[in-house]
Amino acid sequence: MLLDEGGELVAITPRSFCNGPYFKPFRKMLLETLTLRRIHVFESRQDAFRQDDVLQENIIIYGVKGGQKGNVTISSSSGPEDEYSAIREITYEQVVRPEDSEHFIHIVPDALGASVAERLGELYWTLREHEVEVSTGRVVDFRATPLLRAFPEGDTVPLIYPLNFEKGFIEWPKAGGKKPQAMALLPGSDDLLVPKGTYVLVKRFTSKEETRRVVAAVYDADRIDAERVGFENHLNYFHRKGKGIAANESHFVLWSGRSCLKSWQDMQRWRLRSTRCMSTPRLHGPLRFWRCYPRCCCSVAVGRFSTEFTTA
Repeated sequence: MLLDEGGELVAITPRSFCNGPYFKPFRKMLLETLTLRRIHVFESRQDAFRQDDVLQENIIIYGVKGGQKGNVTISSSSGPEDEYSAIREITYEQVVRPEDSEHFIHIVPDALGASVAERLGELYWTLREHEVEVSTGRVVDFRATPLLRAFPEGDTVPLIYPLNFEKGFIEWPKAGGKKPQAMALLPGSDDLLVPKGTYVLVKRFTSKEETRRVVAAVYDADRIDAERVGFENHLNYFHRKGKGIAANESHFVLWSGRSCLKSWQDMQRWRLRSTRCMSTPRLHGPLRFWRCYPRCCCSVAVGRFSTEFTTA
């Protein structure tokens, strides 16, 4: 960084760099060099740069190179012309957690968001501790055009899009949709498919204005008779070493997530402020909601009990 020791930096930037794997090297460099002093959030994605047609949530950051780490002032307003701003002062460790290897920048501008962050911060056990992984769907449709088929045929496999979500499960094939519903088994298709199994799918993209920011469904191998399946790139899927997870566990993951969905959605809004549901925060975020959440060895029993609730 070109700043001299003690030099000050003020920047207006999209908020998206504060989390996610793509900006991790930048965050690491920035936080090793700069001490944050103040962050202002423009809550509206439209007001700040309306004249330039920018649809992005933006922040203003102020920091000092090499400065002592003290309290950070967090403020927020709807846009530049908003006369009322929410302002709070928090410790540096609440913004940048020392133990966080991803170097996420946590921006919580109000007391309600702080309450949610504090409650979720007390939780432990991650997906990795349960030997569950999250990956992004492998099928990028515009790159796989020769393989796509509008409807299932003799030598095809299911192709699942977000539009296939229906009441907690996957409806396939989906009648009346504009997206292709199958992939041909041709050279180049093998690397895009996963083996038959039960998976929990989560939409990667939801709008900030949607009521539910985390939208999930179960791909049930008992409902769809196929030896392999393709998940489109706008989906994340939960799996175990590239294969499906136990059916009871999938209901458990979905039901447990829904039972605490409000808290997780609040955290998505106040901590990440992203329209993307990326796999990295999901892997590092707590799978366990509240301290009564059972260990994986108990999840099968809970899954059996919860199966009837997954369509609620």
